[in-house]
Formats: sequence, C-alpha cells, structure tokens
Amino acid sequence: MDANMEAISLNIVSELKSRNFSQFVNNSK
Repeated sequence: MDANMEAISLNIVSELKSRNFSQFVNNSK
C-alpha cells in the first residue's frame, strides 16, 4: 500500500472516530 492510500485510510478512520464520538456525546446528554 502506497503512502497516499495510507493517508486516505487514516483520514477515513479519524473521520469515523470523530463522528462516533460526537454521537456518543449527544447520546450522553
């Protein structure tokens, strides 16, 4: 896997994590 693909995958993973985290925070209210 080349560096470009790796960077894209990391972006996707962090995007998913931040979405899940904000949903979790909203559910905790």
